[in-house]
Amino acid sequence: MTFRKSIANTLGLINQSRDNVLIKTARLVAACVWLANKKTARTTWTWRLRNGAMVRLNPALSISSEILYTGGCDHAWEIQFLRKYLRPGDAFVDGGAHNGVYSLYAATAVGDGGKVLSFECEPKIFAELSGNVGLNRYSQIQPVAKALAAEPGTLRFAADMDQQSRVETGQGTGIEVEATTLDAACVELEVAAVKLDIEGYEYFALKGADRLLSASGCPVWIVEMLGHGAKYGHPDDEIVRFLAERGFFPAAYESGKELRFLTSGERPTTQNVLFIYKAAFDRVAQRIA
Repeated sequence: MTFRKSIANTLGLINQSRDNVLIKTARLVAACVWLANKKTARTTWTWRLRNGAMVRLNPALSISSEILYTGGCDHAWEIQFLRKYLRPGDAFVDGGAHNGVYSLYAATAVGDGGKVLSFECEPKIFAELSGNVGLNRYSQIQPVAKALAAEPGTLRFAADMDQQSRVETGQGTGIEVEATTLDAACVELEVAAVKLDIEGYEYFALKGADRLLSASGCPVWIVEMLGHGAKYGHPDDEIVRFLAERGFFPAAYESGKELRFLTSGERPTTQNVLFIYKAAFDRVAQRIA
């Protein structure tokens, strides 16, 4: 990517933040220094998120640039939703935690009495996640170096330092990682929300969550739906049907507007899709009102 294109992408991300022009200008200056750092010294920076948590910005991770440019990724509807929805004492599951941004936001929402299970099976990224947890001394976050699947066992994993790590199909040349199920990992928890961003393996993680997808289980799920599941034989439409059979339906959330279910035939407009258990909708809506 050329420097000019990098600046253009940077401006796009900066404009997504909710800050005034002065702050955006200062962020652009910082972004230019950051881009130069990525090409030369490649040193790790430390940045404060809007909830006060600290996060290390590793030049090797593209999410580091997004955090810097947007002032902490809080423009994302998922983070806005979780910060409103989660309460002290809640449990949250971050499936595909990467460097832990969602987990760090969730940690301050659930407080010391809550619990955040952060799953990341790529060893180098797991080290980044663990480092960010340690940096903040958040005892409520438990990093878990396992993949999420339909049943316990092992999986062949194509490791990538950035955001393309994924379960391999066929033999492959990746690393072998331990896998668990959501139900097994959360056997002692009453989970308030689950986020799944595991590069197309979401369907299998859902298959391992019978209890959490029951009437007495977790009412809120945020699931990445970018079509990656098709390479494993399970396209996004199958995930929608699977969840609908269990009483979960896609919903739309936008800050300042009422939470609502999508109408028949309406397609999600975001890459991460919010699913809510129908019988729990009013309870969820009251939390974020």
